[in-house]
Amino acid sequence: IAAIDGQQVGEPHKIGEDDRHPLPSFVAINKNTGEVKTGLDAKRTISDSEEYQVFSSIKTVIDEDKSWEIAGKTWTQIDIAAELFKALKRNVKDKTGGAMEIKNAVVAVPVGFSPKKKNNVRRAAKKAGIKVTMFISEPTSAYCSRLDQMKKYKNVAVFDWGGGTLDVAVLRIEDNVINELATAGMTLAGNDIDKKIAEKICLRVANKTGQRFSFDDLAPEFKLRLLDLCEQAKCNLADEDVASISIAKLDKYGRALEKLDYDFFALLIENEVEQAIDCLLTALSDAGMNRESIDCIICEGGSSRLRPLQSKLLEYFDRDKLVFPRTAMWDIGSGAAEIAFR
Repeated sequence: IAAIDGQQVGEPHKIGEDDRHPLPSFVAINKNTGEVKTGLDAKRTISDSEEYQVFSSIKTVIDEDKSWEIAGKTWTQIDIAAELFKALKRNVKDKTGGAMEIKNAVVAVPVGFSPKKKNNVRRAAKKAGIKVTMFISEPTSAYCSRLDQMKKYKNVAVFDWGGGTLDVAVLRIEDNVINELATAGMTLAGNDIDKKIAEKICLRVANKTGQRFSFDDLAPEFKLRLLDLCEQAKCNLADEDVASISIAKLDKYGRALEKLDYDFFALLIENEVEQAIDCLLTALSDAGMNRESIDCIICEGGSSRLRPLQSKLLEYFDRDKLVFPRTAMWDIGSGAAEIAFR
């Protein structure tokens, strides 16, 4: 998540964890003191499950009626989400020397984000002193971040594949009005790929050591640590042919030092890539379009950087119709800021 200033003409301020990276949606609460950490500070506590309760993606449970008793206080999913809004608000104030403060916000959400989820996000923002003025779908927001570049196109599809979801929106632009013709989505995304890699790593270690265990047998803190390393390796394979995964202690099962090569990785995620392409084709069909009639496909989200996906897209569509990620971490926020400004 990130705060991007849409109140002035020109290059917007980008403030997340720092000016280069959005704030990771991690929240950690000390089980004894109730101290709250967010972002990278929270992510670094994942190996210390005895001291901290760590929440890695509150968006996935924002509509559930859950609560946690931590340090003598009852925490709801709204309370936890509010900590992320508070962190953004602090970062904006600190990094601008108090010159800027978030009071209102346009919030981009996944396709199909339910009214209950939106209401809970609105309540979480309110607890942080922020008024949500409107919600926009993440794919449409991503389109809005490229308005100048998109002026020549009439029929545009946005393919936004991130860590938690794939969101596809097919848009028609007429007389500067954006119409959403069709949307599609699925929950199979980057986090599932990370887990699939982690499961393979555990299988390799088990076979080498003669131990019988699987990823599900690991303690929570070791699961999170291994998933983090698998995510890093996955990202490295966007530019490299081999990535290493090294963890000194894989719970009680010893050390893991494995290499992941591109060919193996491409085969491993072949099914996920096919499902993602099918989701895109379904959205095009629902909008009454096909490979020939769509003018442009904007690829967004970290998972859109995966080379196996890009290779498969190039088999289906002409290269000049595909726009691959540039600053995938910021584009959705930039689009929301553009809407707020306009």
